[in-house]
Amino acid sequence: MSTGTIRIEELTVHCVIGIIESERLRDQRILIDAELDTDFSAAAASDSIDDTINYAVVAEHLTRLAVEGRFYLVEAYVSHATQLLLDRYPQVSRVRVSVRKPDILPAARSVGVSLERRR
Repeated sequence: MSTGTIRIEELTVHCVIGIIESERLRDQRILIDAELDTDFSAAAASDSIDDTINYAVVAEHLTRLAVEGRFYLVEAYVSHATQLLLDRYPQVSRVRVSVRKPDILPAARSVGVSLERRR
């Protein structure tokens, strides 16, 4: 077995997320990072996308969940996102999703949360 990590960094999504009324009135920018641990053996041998996880499809799942979810808490989003990825990709042994909101606190680059789950 050759376990590796598929990584998406700073996927930019514009969605409604937050508890403050002004956050609920308009889309805001969030940055999503995702890591999925999986066996690379078949993909390395075949050099075929059919033998791995397509990160473009993962990005679509994460984006759709954020846009359609209209979550109040980023904690709720990362919980749903990690479960979605584990459900969708049974070959994944570990998933970690982080979300940062860069435009919230004037004195901070960003605020955010991370959640990791394993099988």
